[in-house]
Amino acid sequence: MEISKSFATAGASTIHMVDLDGALNGKPKHLELLSKVKKATGINLQFGGGIRDLESLKAIFSTGVDRAVLGTAAVDNPEFVKKAVHEFGSDKIVIGLDTKNGIVAIKGWIQSGGKDTLELITAMSEIGLIRFVYTDISRDGTLSSPNFQSISKLLVQGSRINSELKIIASGGIANIDHLHKLADIGVEGAIIGSALYTDRVDLSEAVNSLQRTN
Repeated sequence: MEISKSFATAGASTIHMVDLDGALNGKPKHLELLSKVKKATGINLQFGGGIRDLESLKAIFSTGVDRAVLGTAAVDNPEFVKKAVHEFGSDKIVIGLDTKNGIVAIKGWIQSGGKDTLELITAMSEIGLIRFVYTDISRDGTLSSPNFQSISKLLVQGSRINSELKIIASGGIANIDHLHKLADIGVEGAIIGSALYTDRVDLSEAVNSLQRTN
């Protein structure tokens, strides 16, 4: 809990949380934690992992979560995504593009979804969604660098499909320079994980630096 409070104090606009157990088992497992984090921080929460039915989605939003990330469901059950948009609005739903070699992975990254990123963007855009979290699985947790080339290409090609396209980048971020380069490319936001926990990025410094240049 103290870590989430420190993120809010440092100026983060959103905390991104992933339920890895839920992603593997197909049902969110740690809903009680979401309520605690929301109450402790008061900032936006974005949550994903195992959300594959309306019952789970309702339970998640009841905790105070602001946006839910759908990954496996977007590939396997687009009808559920349509119902989710109808029930909660497109601004509450984000689509996860967990990608390896251009193909979206599902079920906790252990299976190929059989769709490439642009195919999924097209399908979800037709439902009315505009926000996507792009994660290059091969870069995630490596602190090597984001896949700038793929992200830039995705933004250009995706914008032709959906003029309102918004990409949140994830995977490989290791320093503030990476964040500035992502901002220059045109992403809406970035998810920082390992770089924060290994003290490679000072969150307060990063927020202030990006605000000065935007």
